[in-house]
Amino acid sequence: MSYGQVMTMNVIFHQVCSSDFVSDLWLNFLFSNSYWFVYERADIRVRGSAYFNFLSTLCKLATTIIQNAIWQFLSEQFINVNLIPESLFHMQMTVAINEFLRLNPARLAHILELSQGIVHGNTFVSSYLLNWHWSLYNNNRNQTMTRAHAITLNNSCSCGTRRYCVQPGGIYSSTMNNSYWMMPGLNIGCSVVETLLRSTLECLYNQTCIDLLQLYIGRIPTLFPNIINLTAMDPMLPSRFMTNITIHDLANELFIEEVQYQTSYLQFYEKCAPNYCSYIFEKRSNFLIIISQILALWGGLTLSFGFLAPCIVQLLFKINVYRQNNRVNIVA
Repeated sequence: MSYGQVMTMNVIFHQVCSSDFVSDLWLNFLFSNSYWFVYERADIRVRGSAYFNFLSTLCKLATTIIQNAIWQFLSEQFINVNLIPESLFHMQMTVAINEFLRLNPARLAHILELSQGIVHGNTFVSSYLLNWHWSLYNNNRNQTMTRAHAITLNNSCSCGTRRYCVQPGGIYSSTMNNSYWMMPGLNIGCSVVETLLRSTLECLYNQTCIDLLQLYIGRIPTLFPNIINLTAMDPMLPSRFMTNITIHDLANELFIEEVQYQTSYLQFYEKCAPNYCSYIFEKRSNFLIIISQILALWGGLTLSFGFLAPCIVQLLFKINVYRQNNRVNIVA
């Protein structure tokens, strides 16, 4: 029989995967103005659409991975030669579920690690100018040339040699490169992937923070004309993750909050359909029962010896007479 015949499973994902921040309305709003190059690289406007779009992609990918894994797991065969006790059945189900939860989160982690290595190892240039700055110019021969140099942050971390360079993100002046407002938890890296994975969800749990973000974006009504209402995530909702966990660590857990499952020993018994069953009944005797059994044994032995003693005496007497008669015959 398969696991699916004796078990049902349901997965509860982190609330970010069903929040306003992965909706098309929010993504389209951030990308209302496509002139991303007029903003500083750490500005969330326009570029933020790519970050949250990647977050939405991770949620969908995690859902697909876990749904396929559940289908495969429930299709596997649960084999036992004999009908096992109910306690052992539930124990084996728990072991199988724990192994399922241990192996599957690693799949998305491997995908992310591979993608990060490919992007950095091949020196892919970010189209949002997050790692390399490139420009066009005319040389002395009136030829159009491309000039590029790796972006180096204030802490001397160069995106040309390292992929873990980050700087705080938020709202910046497009002309003076000064920050108006820092968005808590937003860390701008050397690529869209690094930016999202190094960031946290702190601001998304705070309605005041979300309102401030909307306020600063709305200061440019000609570029962002349609301000939308966003609802922050609920920090009081039960979760096994901290509010300041990085999205990298969250993705490594496949955004799974809880795996709910139910097992049915009755279904297992019916599918197993045993031909016969046997059992051993064990019971511990109390003190009174033990005493009564000893007395009964003693009484039985006394009665038995009462019948056997005369027979034994007669037998011994006859043996003794027989031996004496043999001696008399020999002497004569």
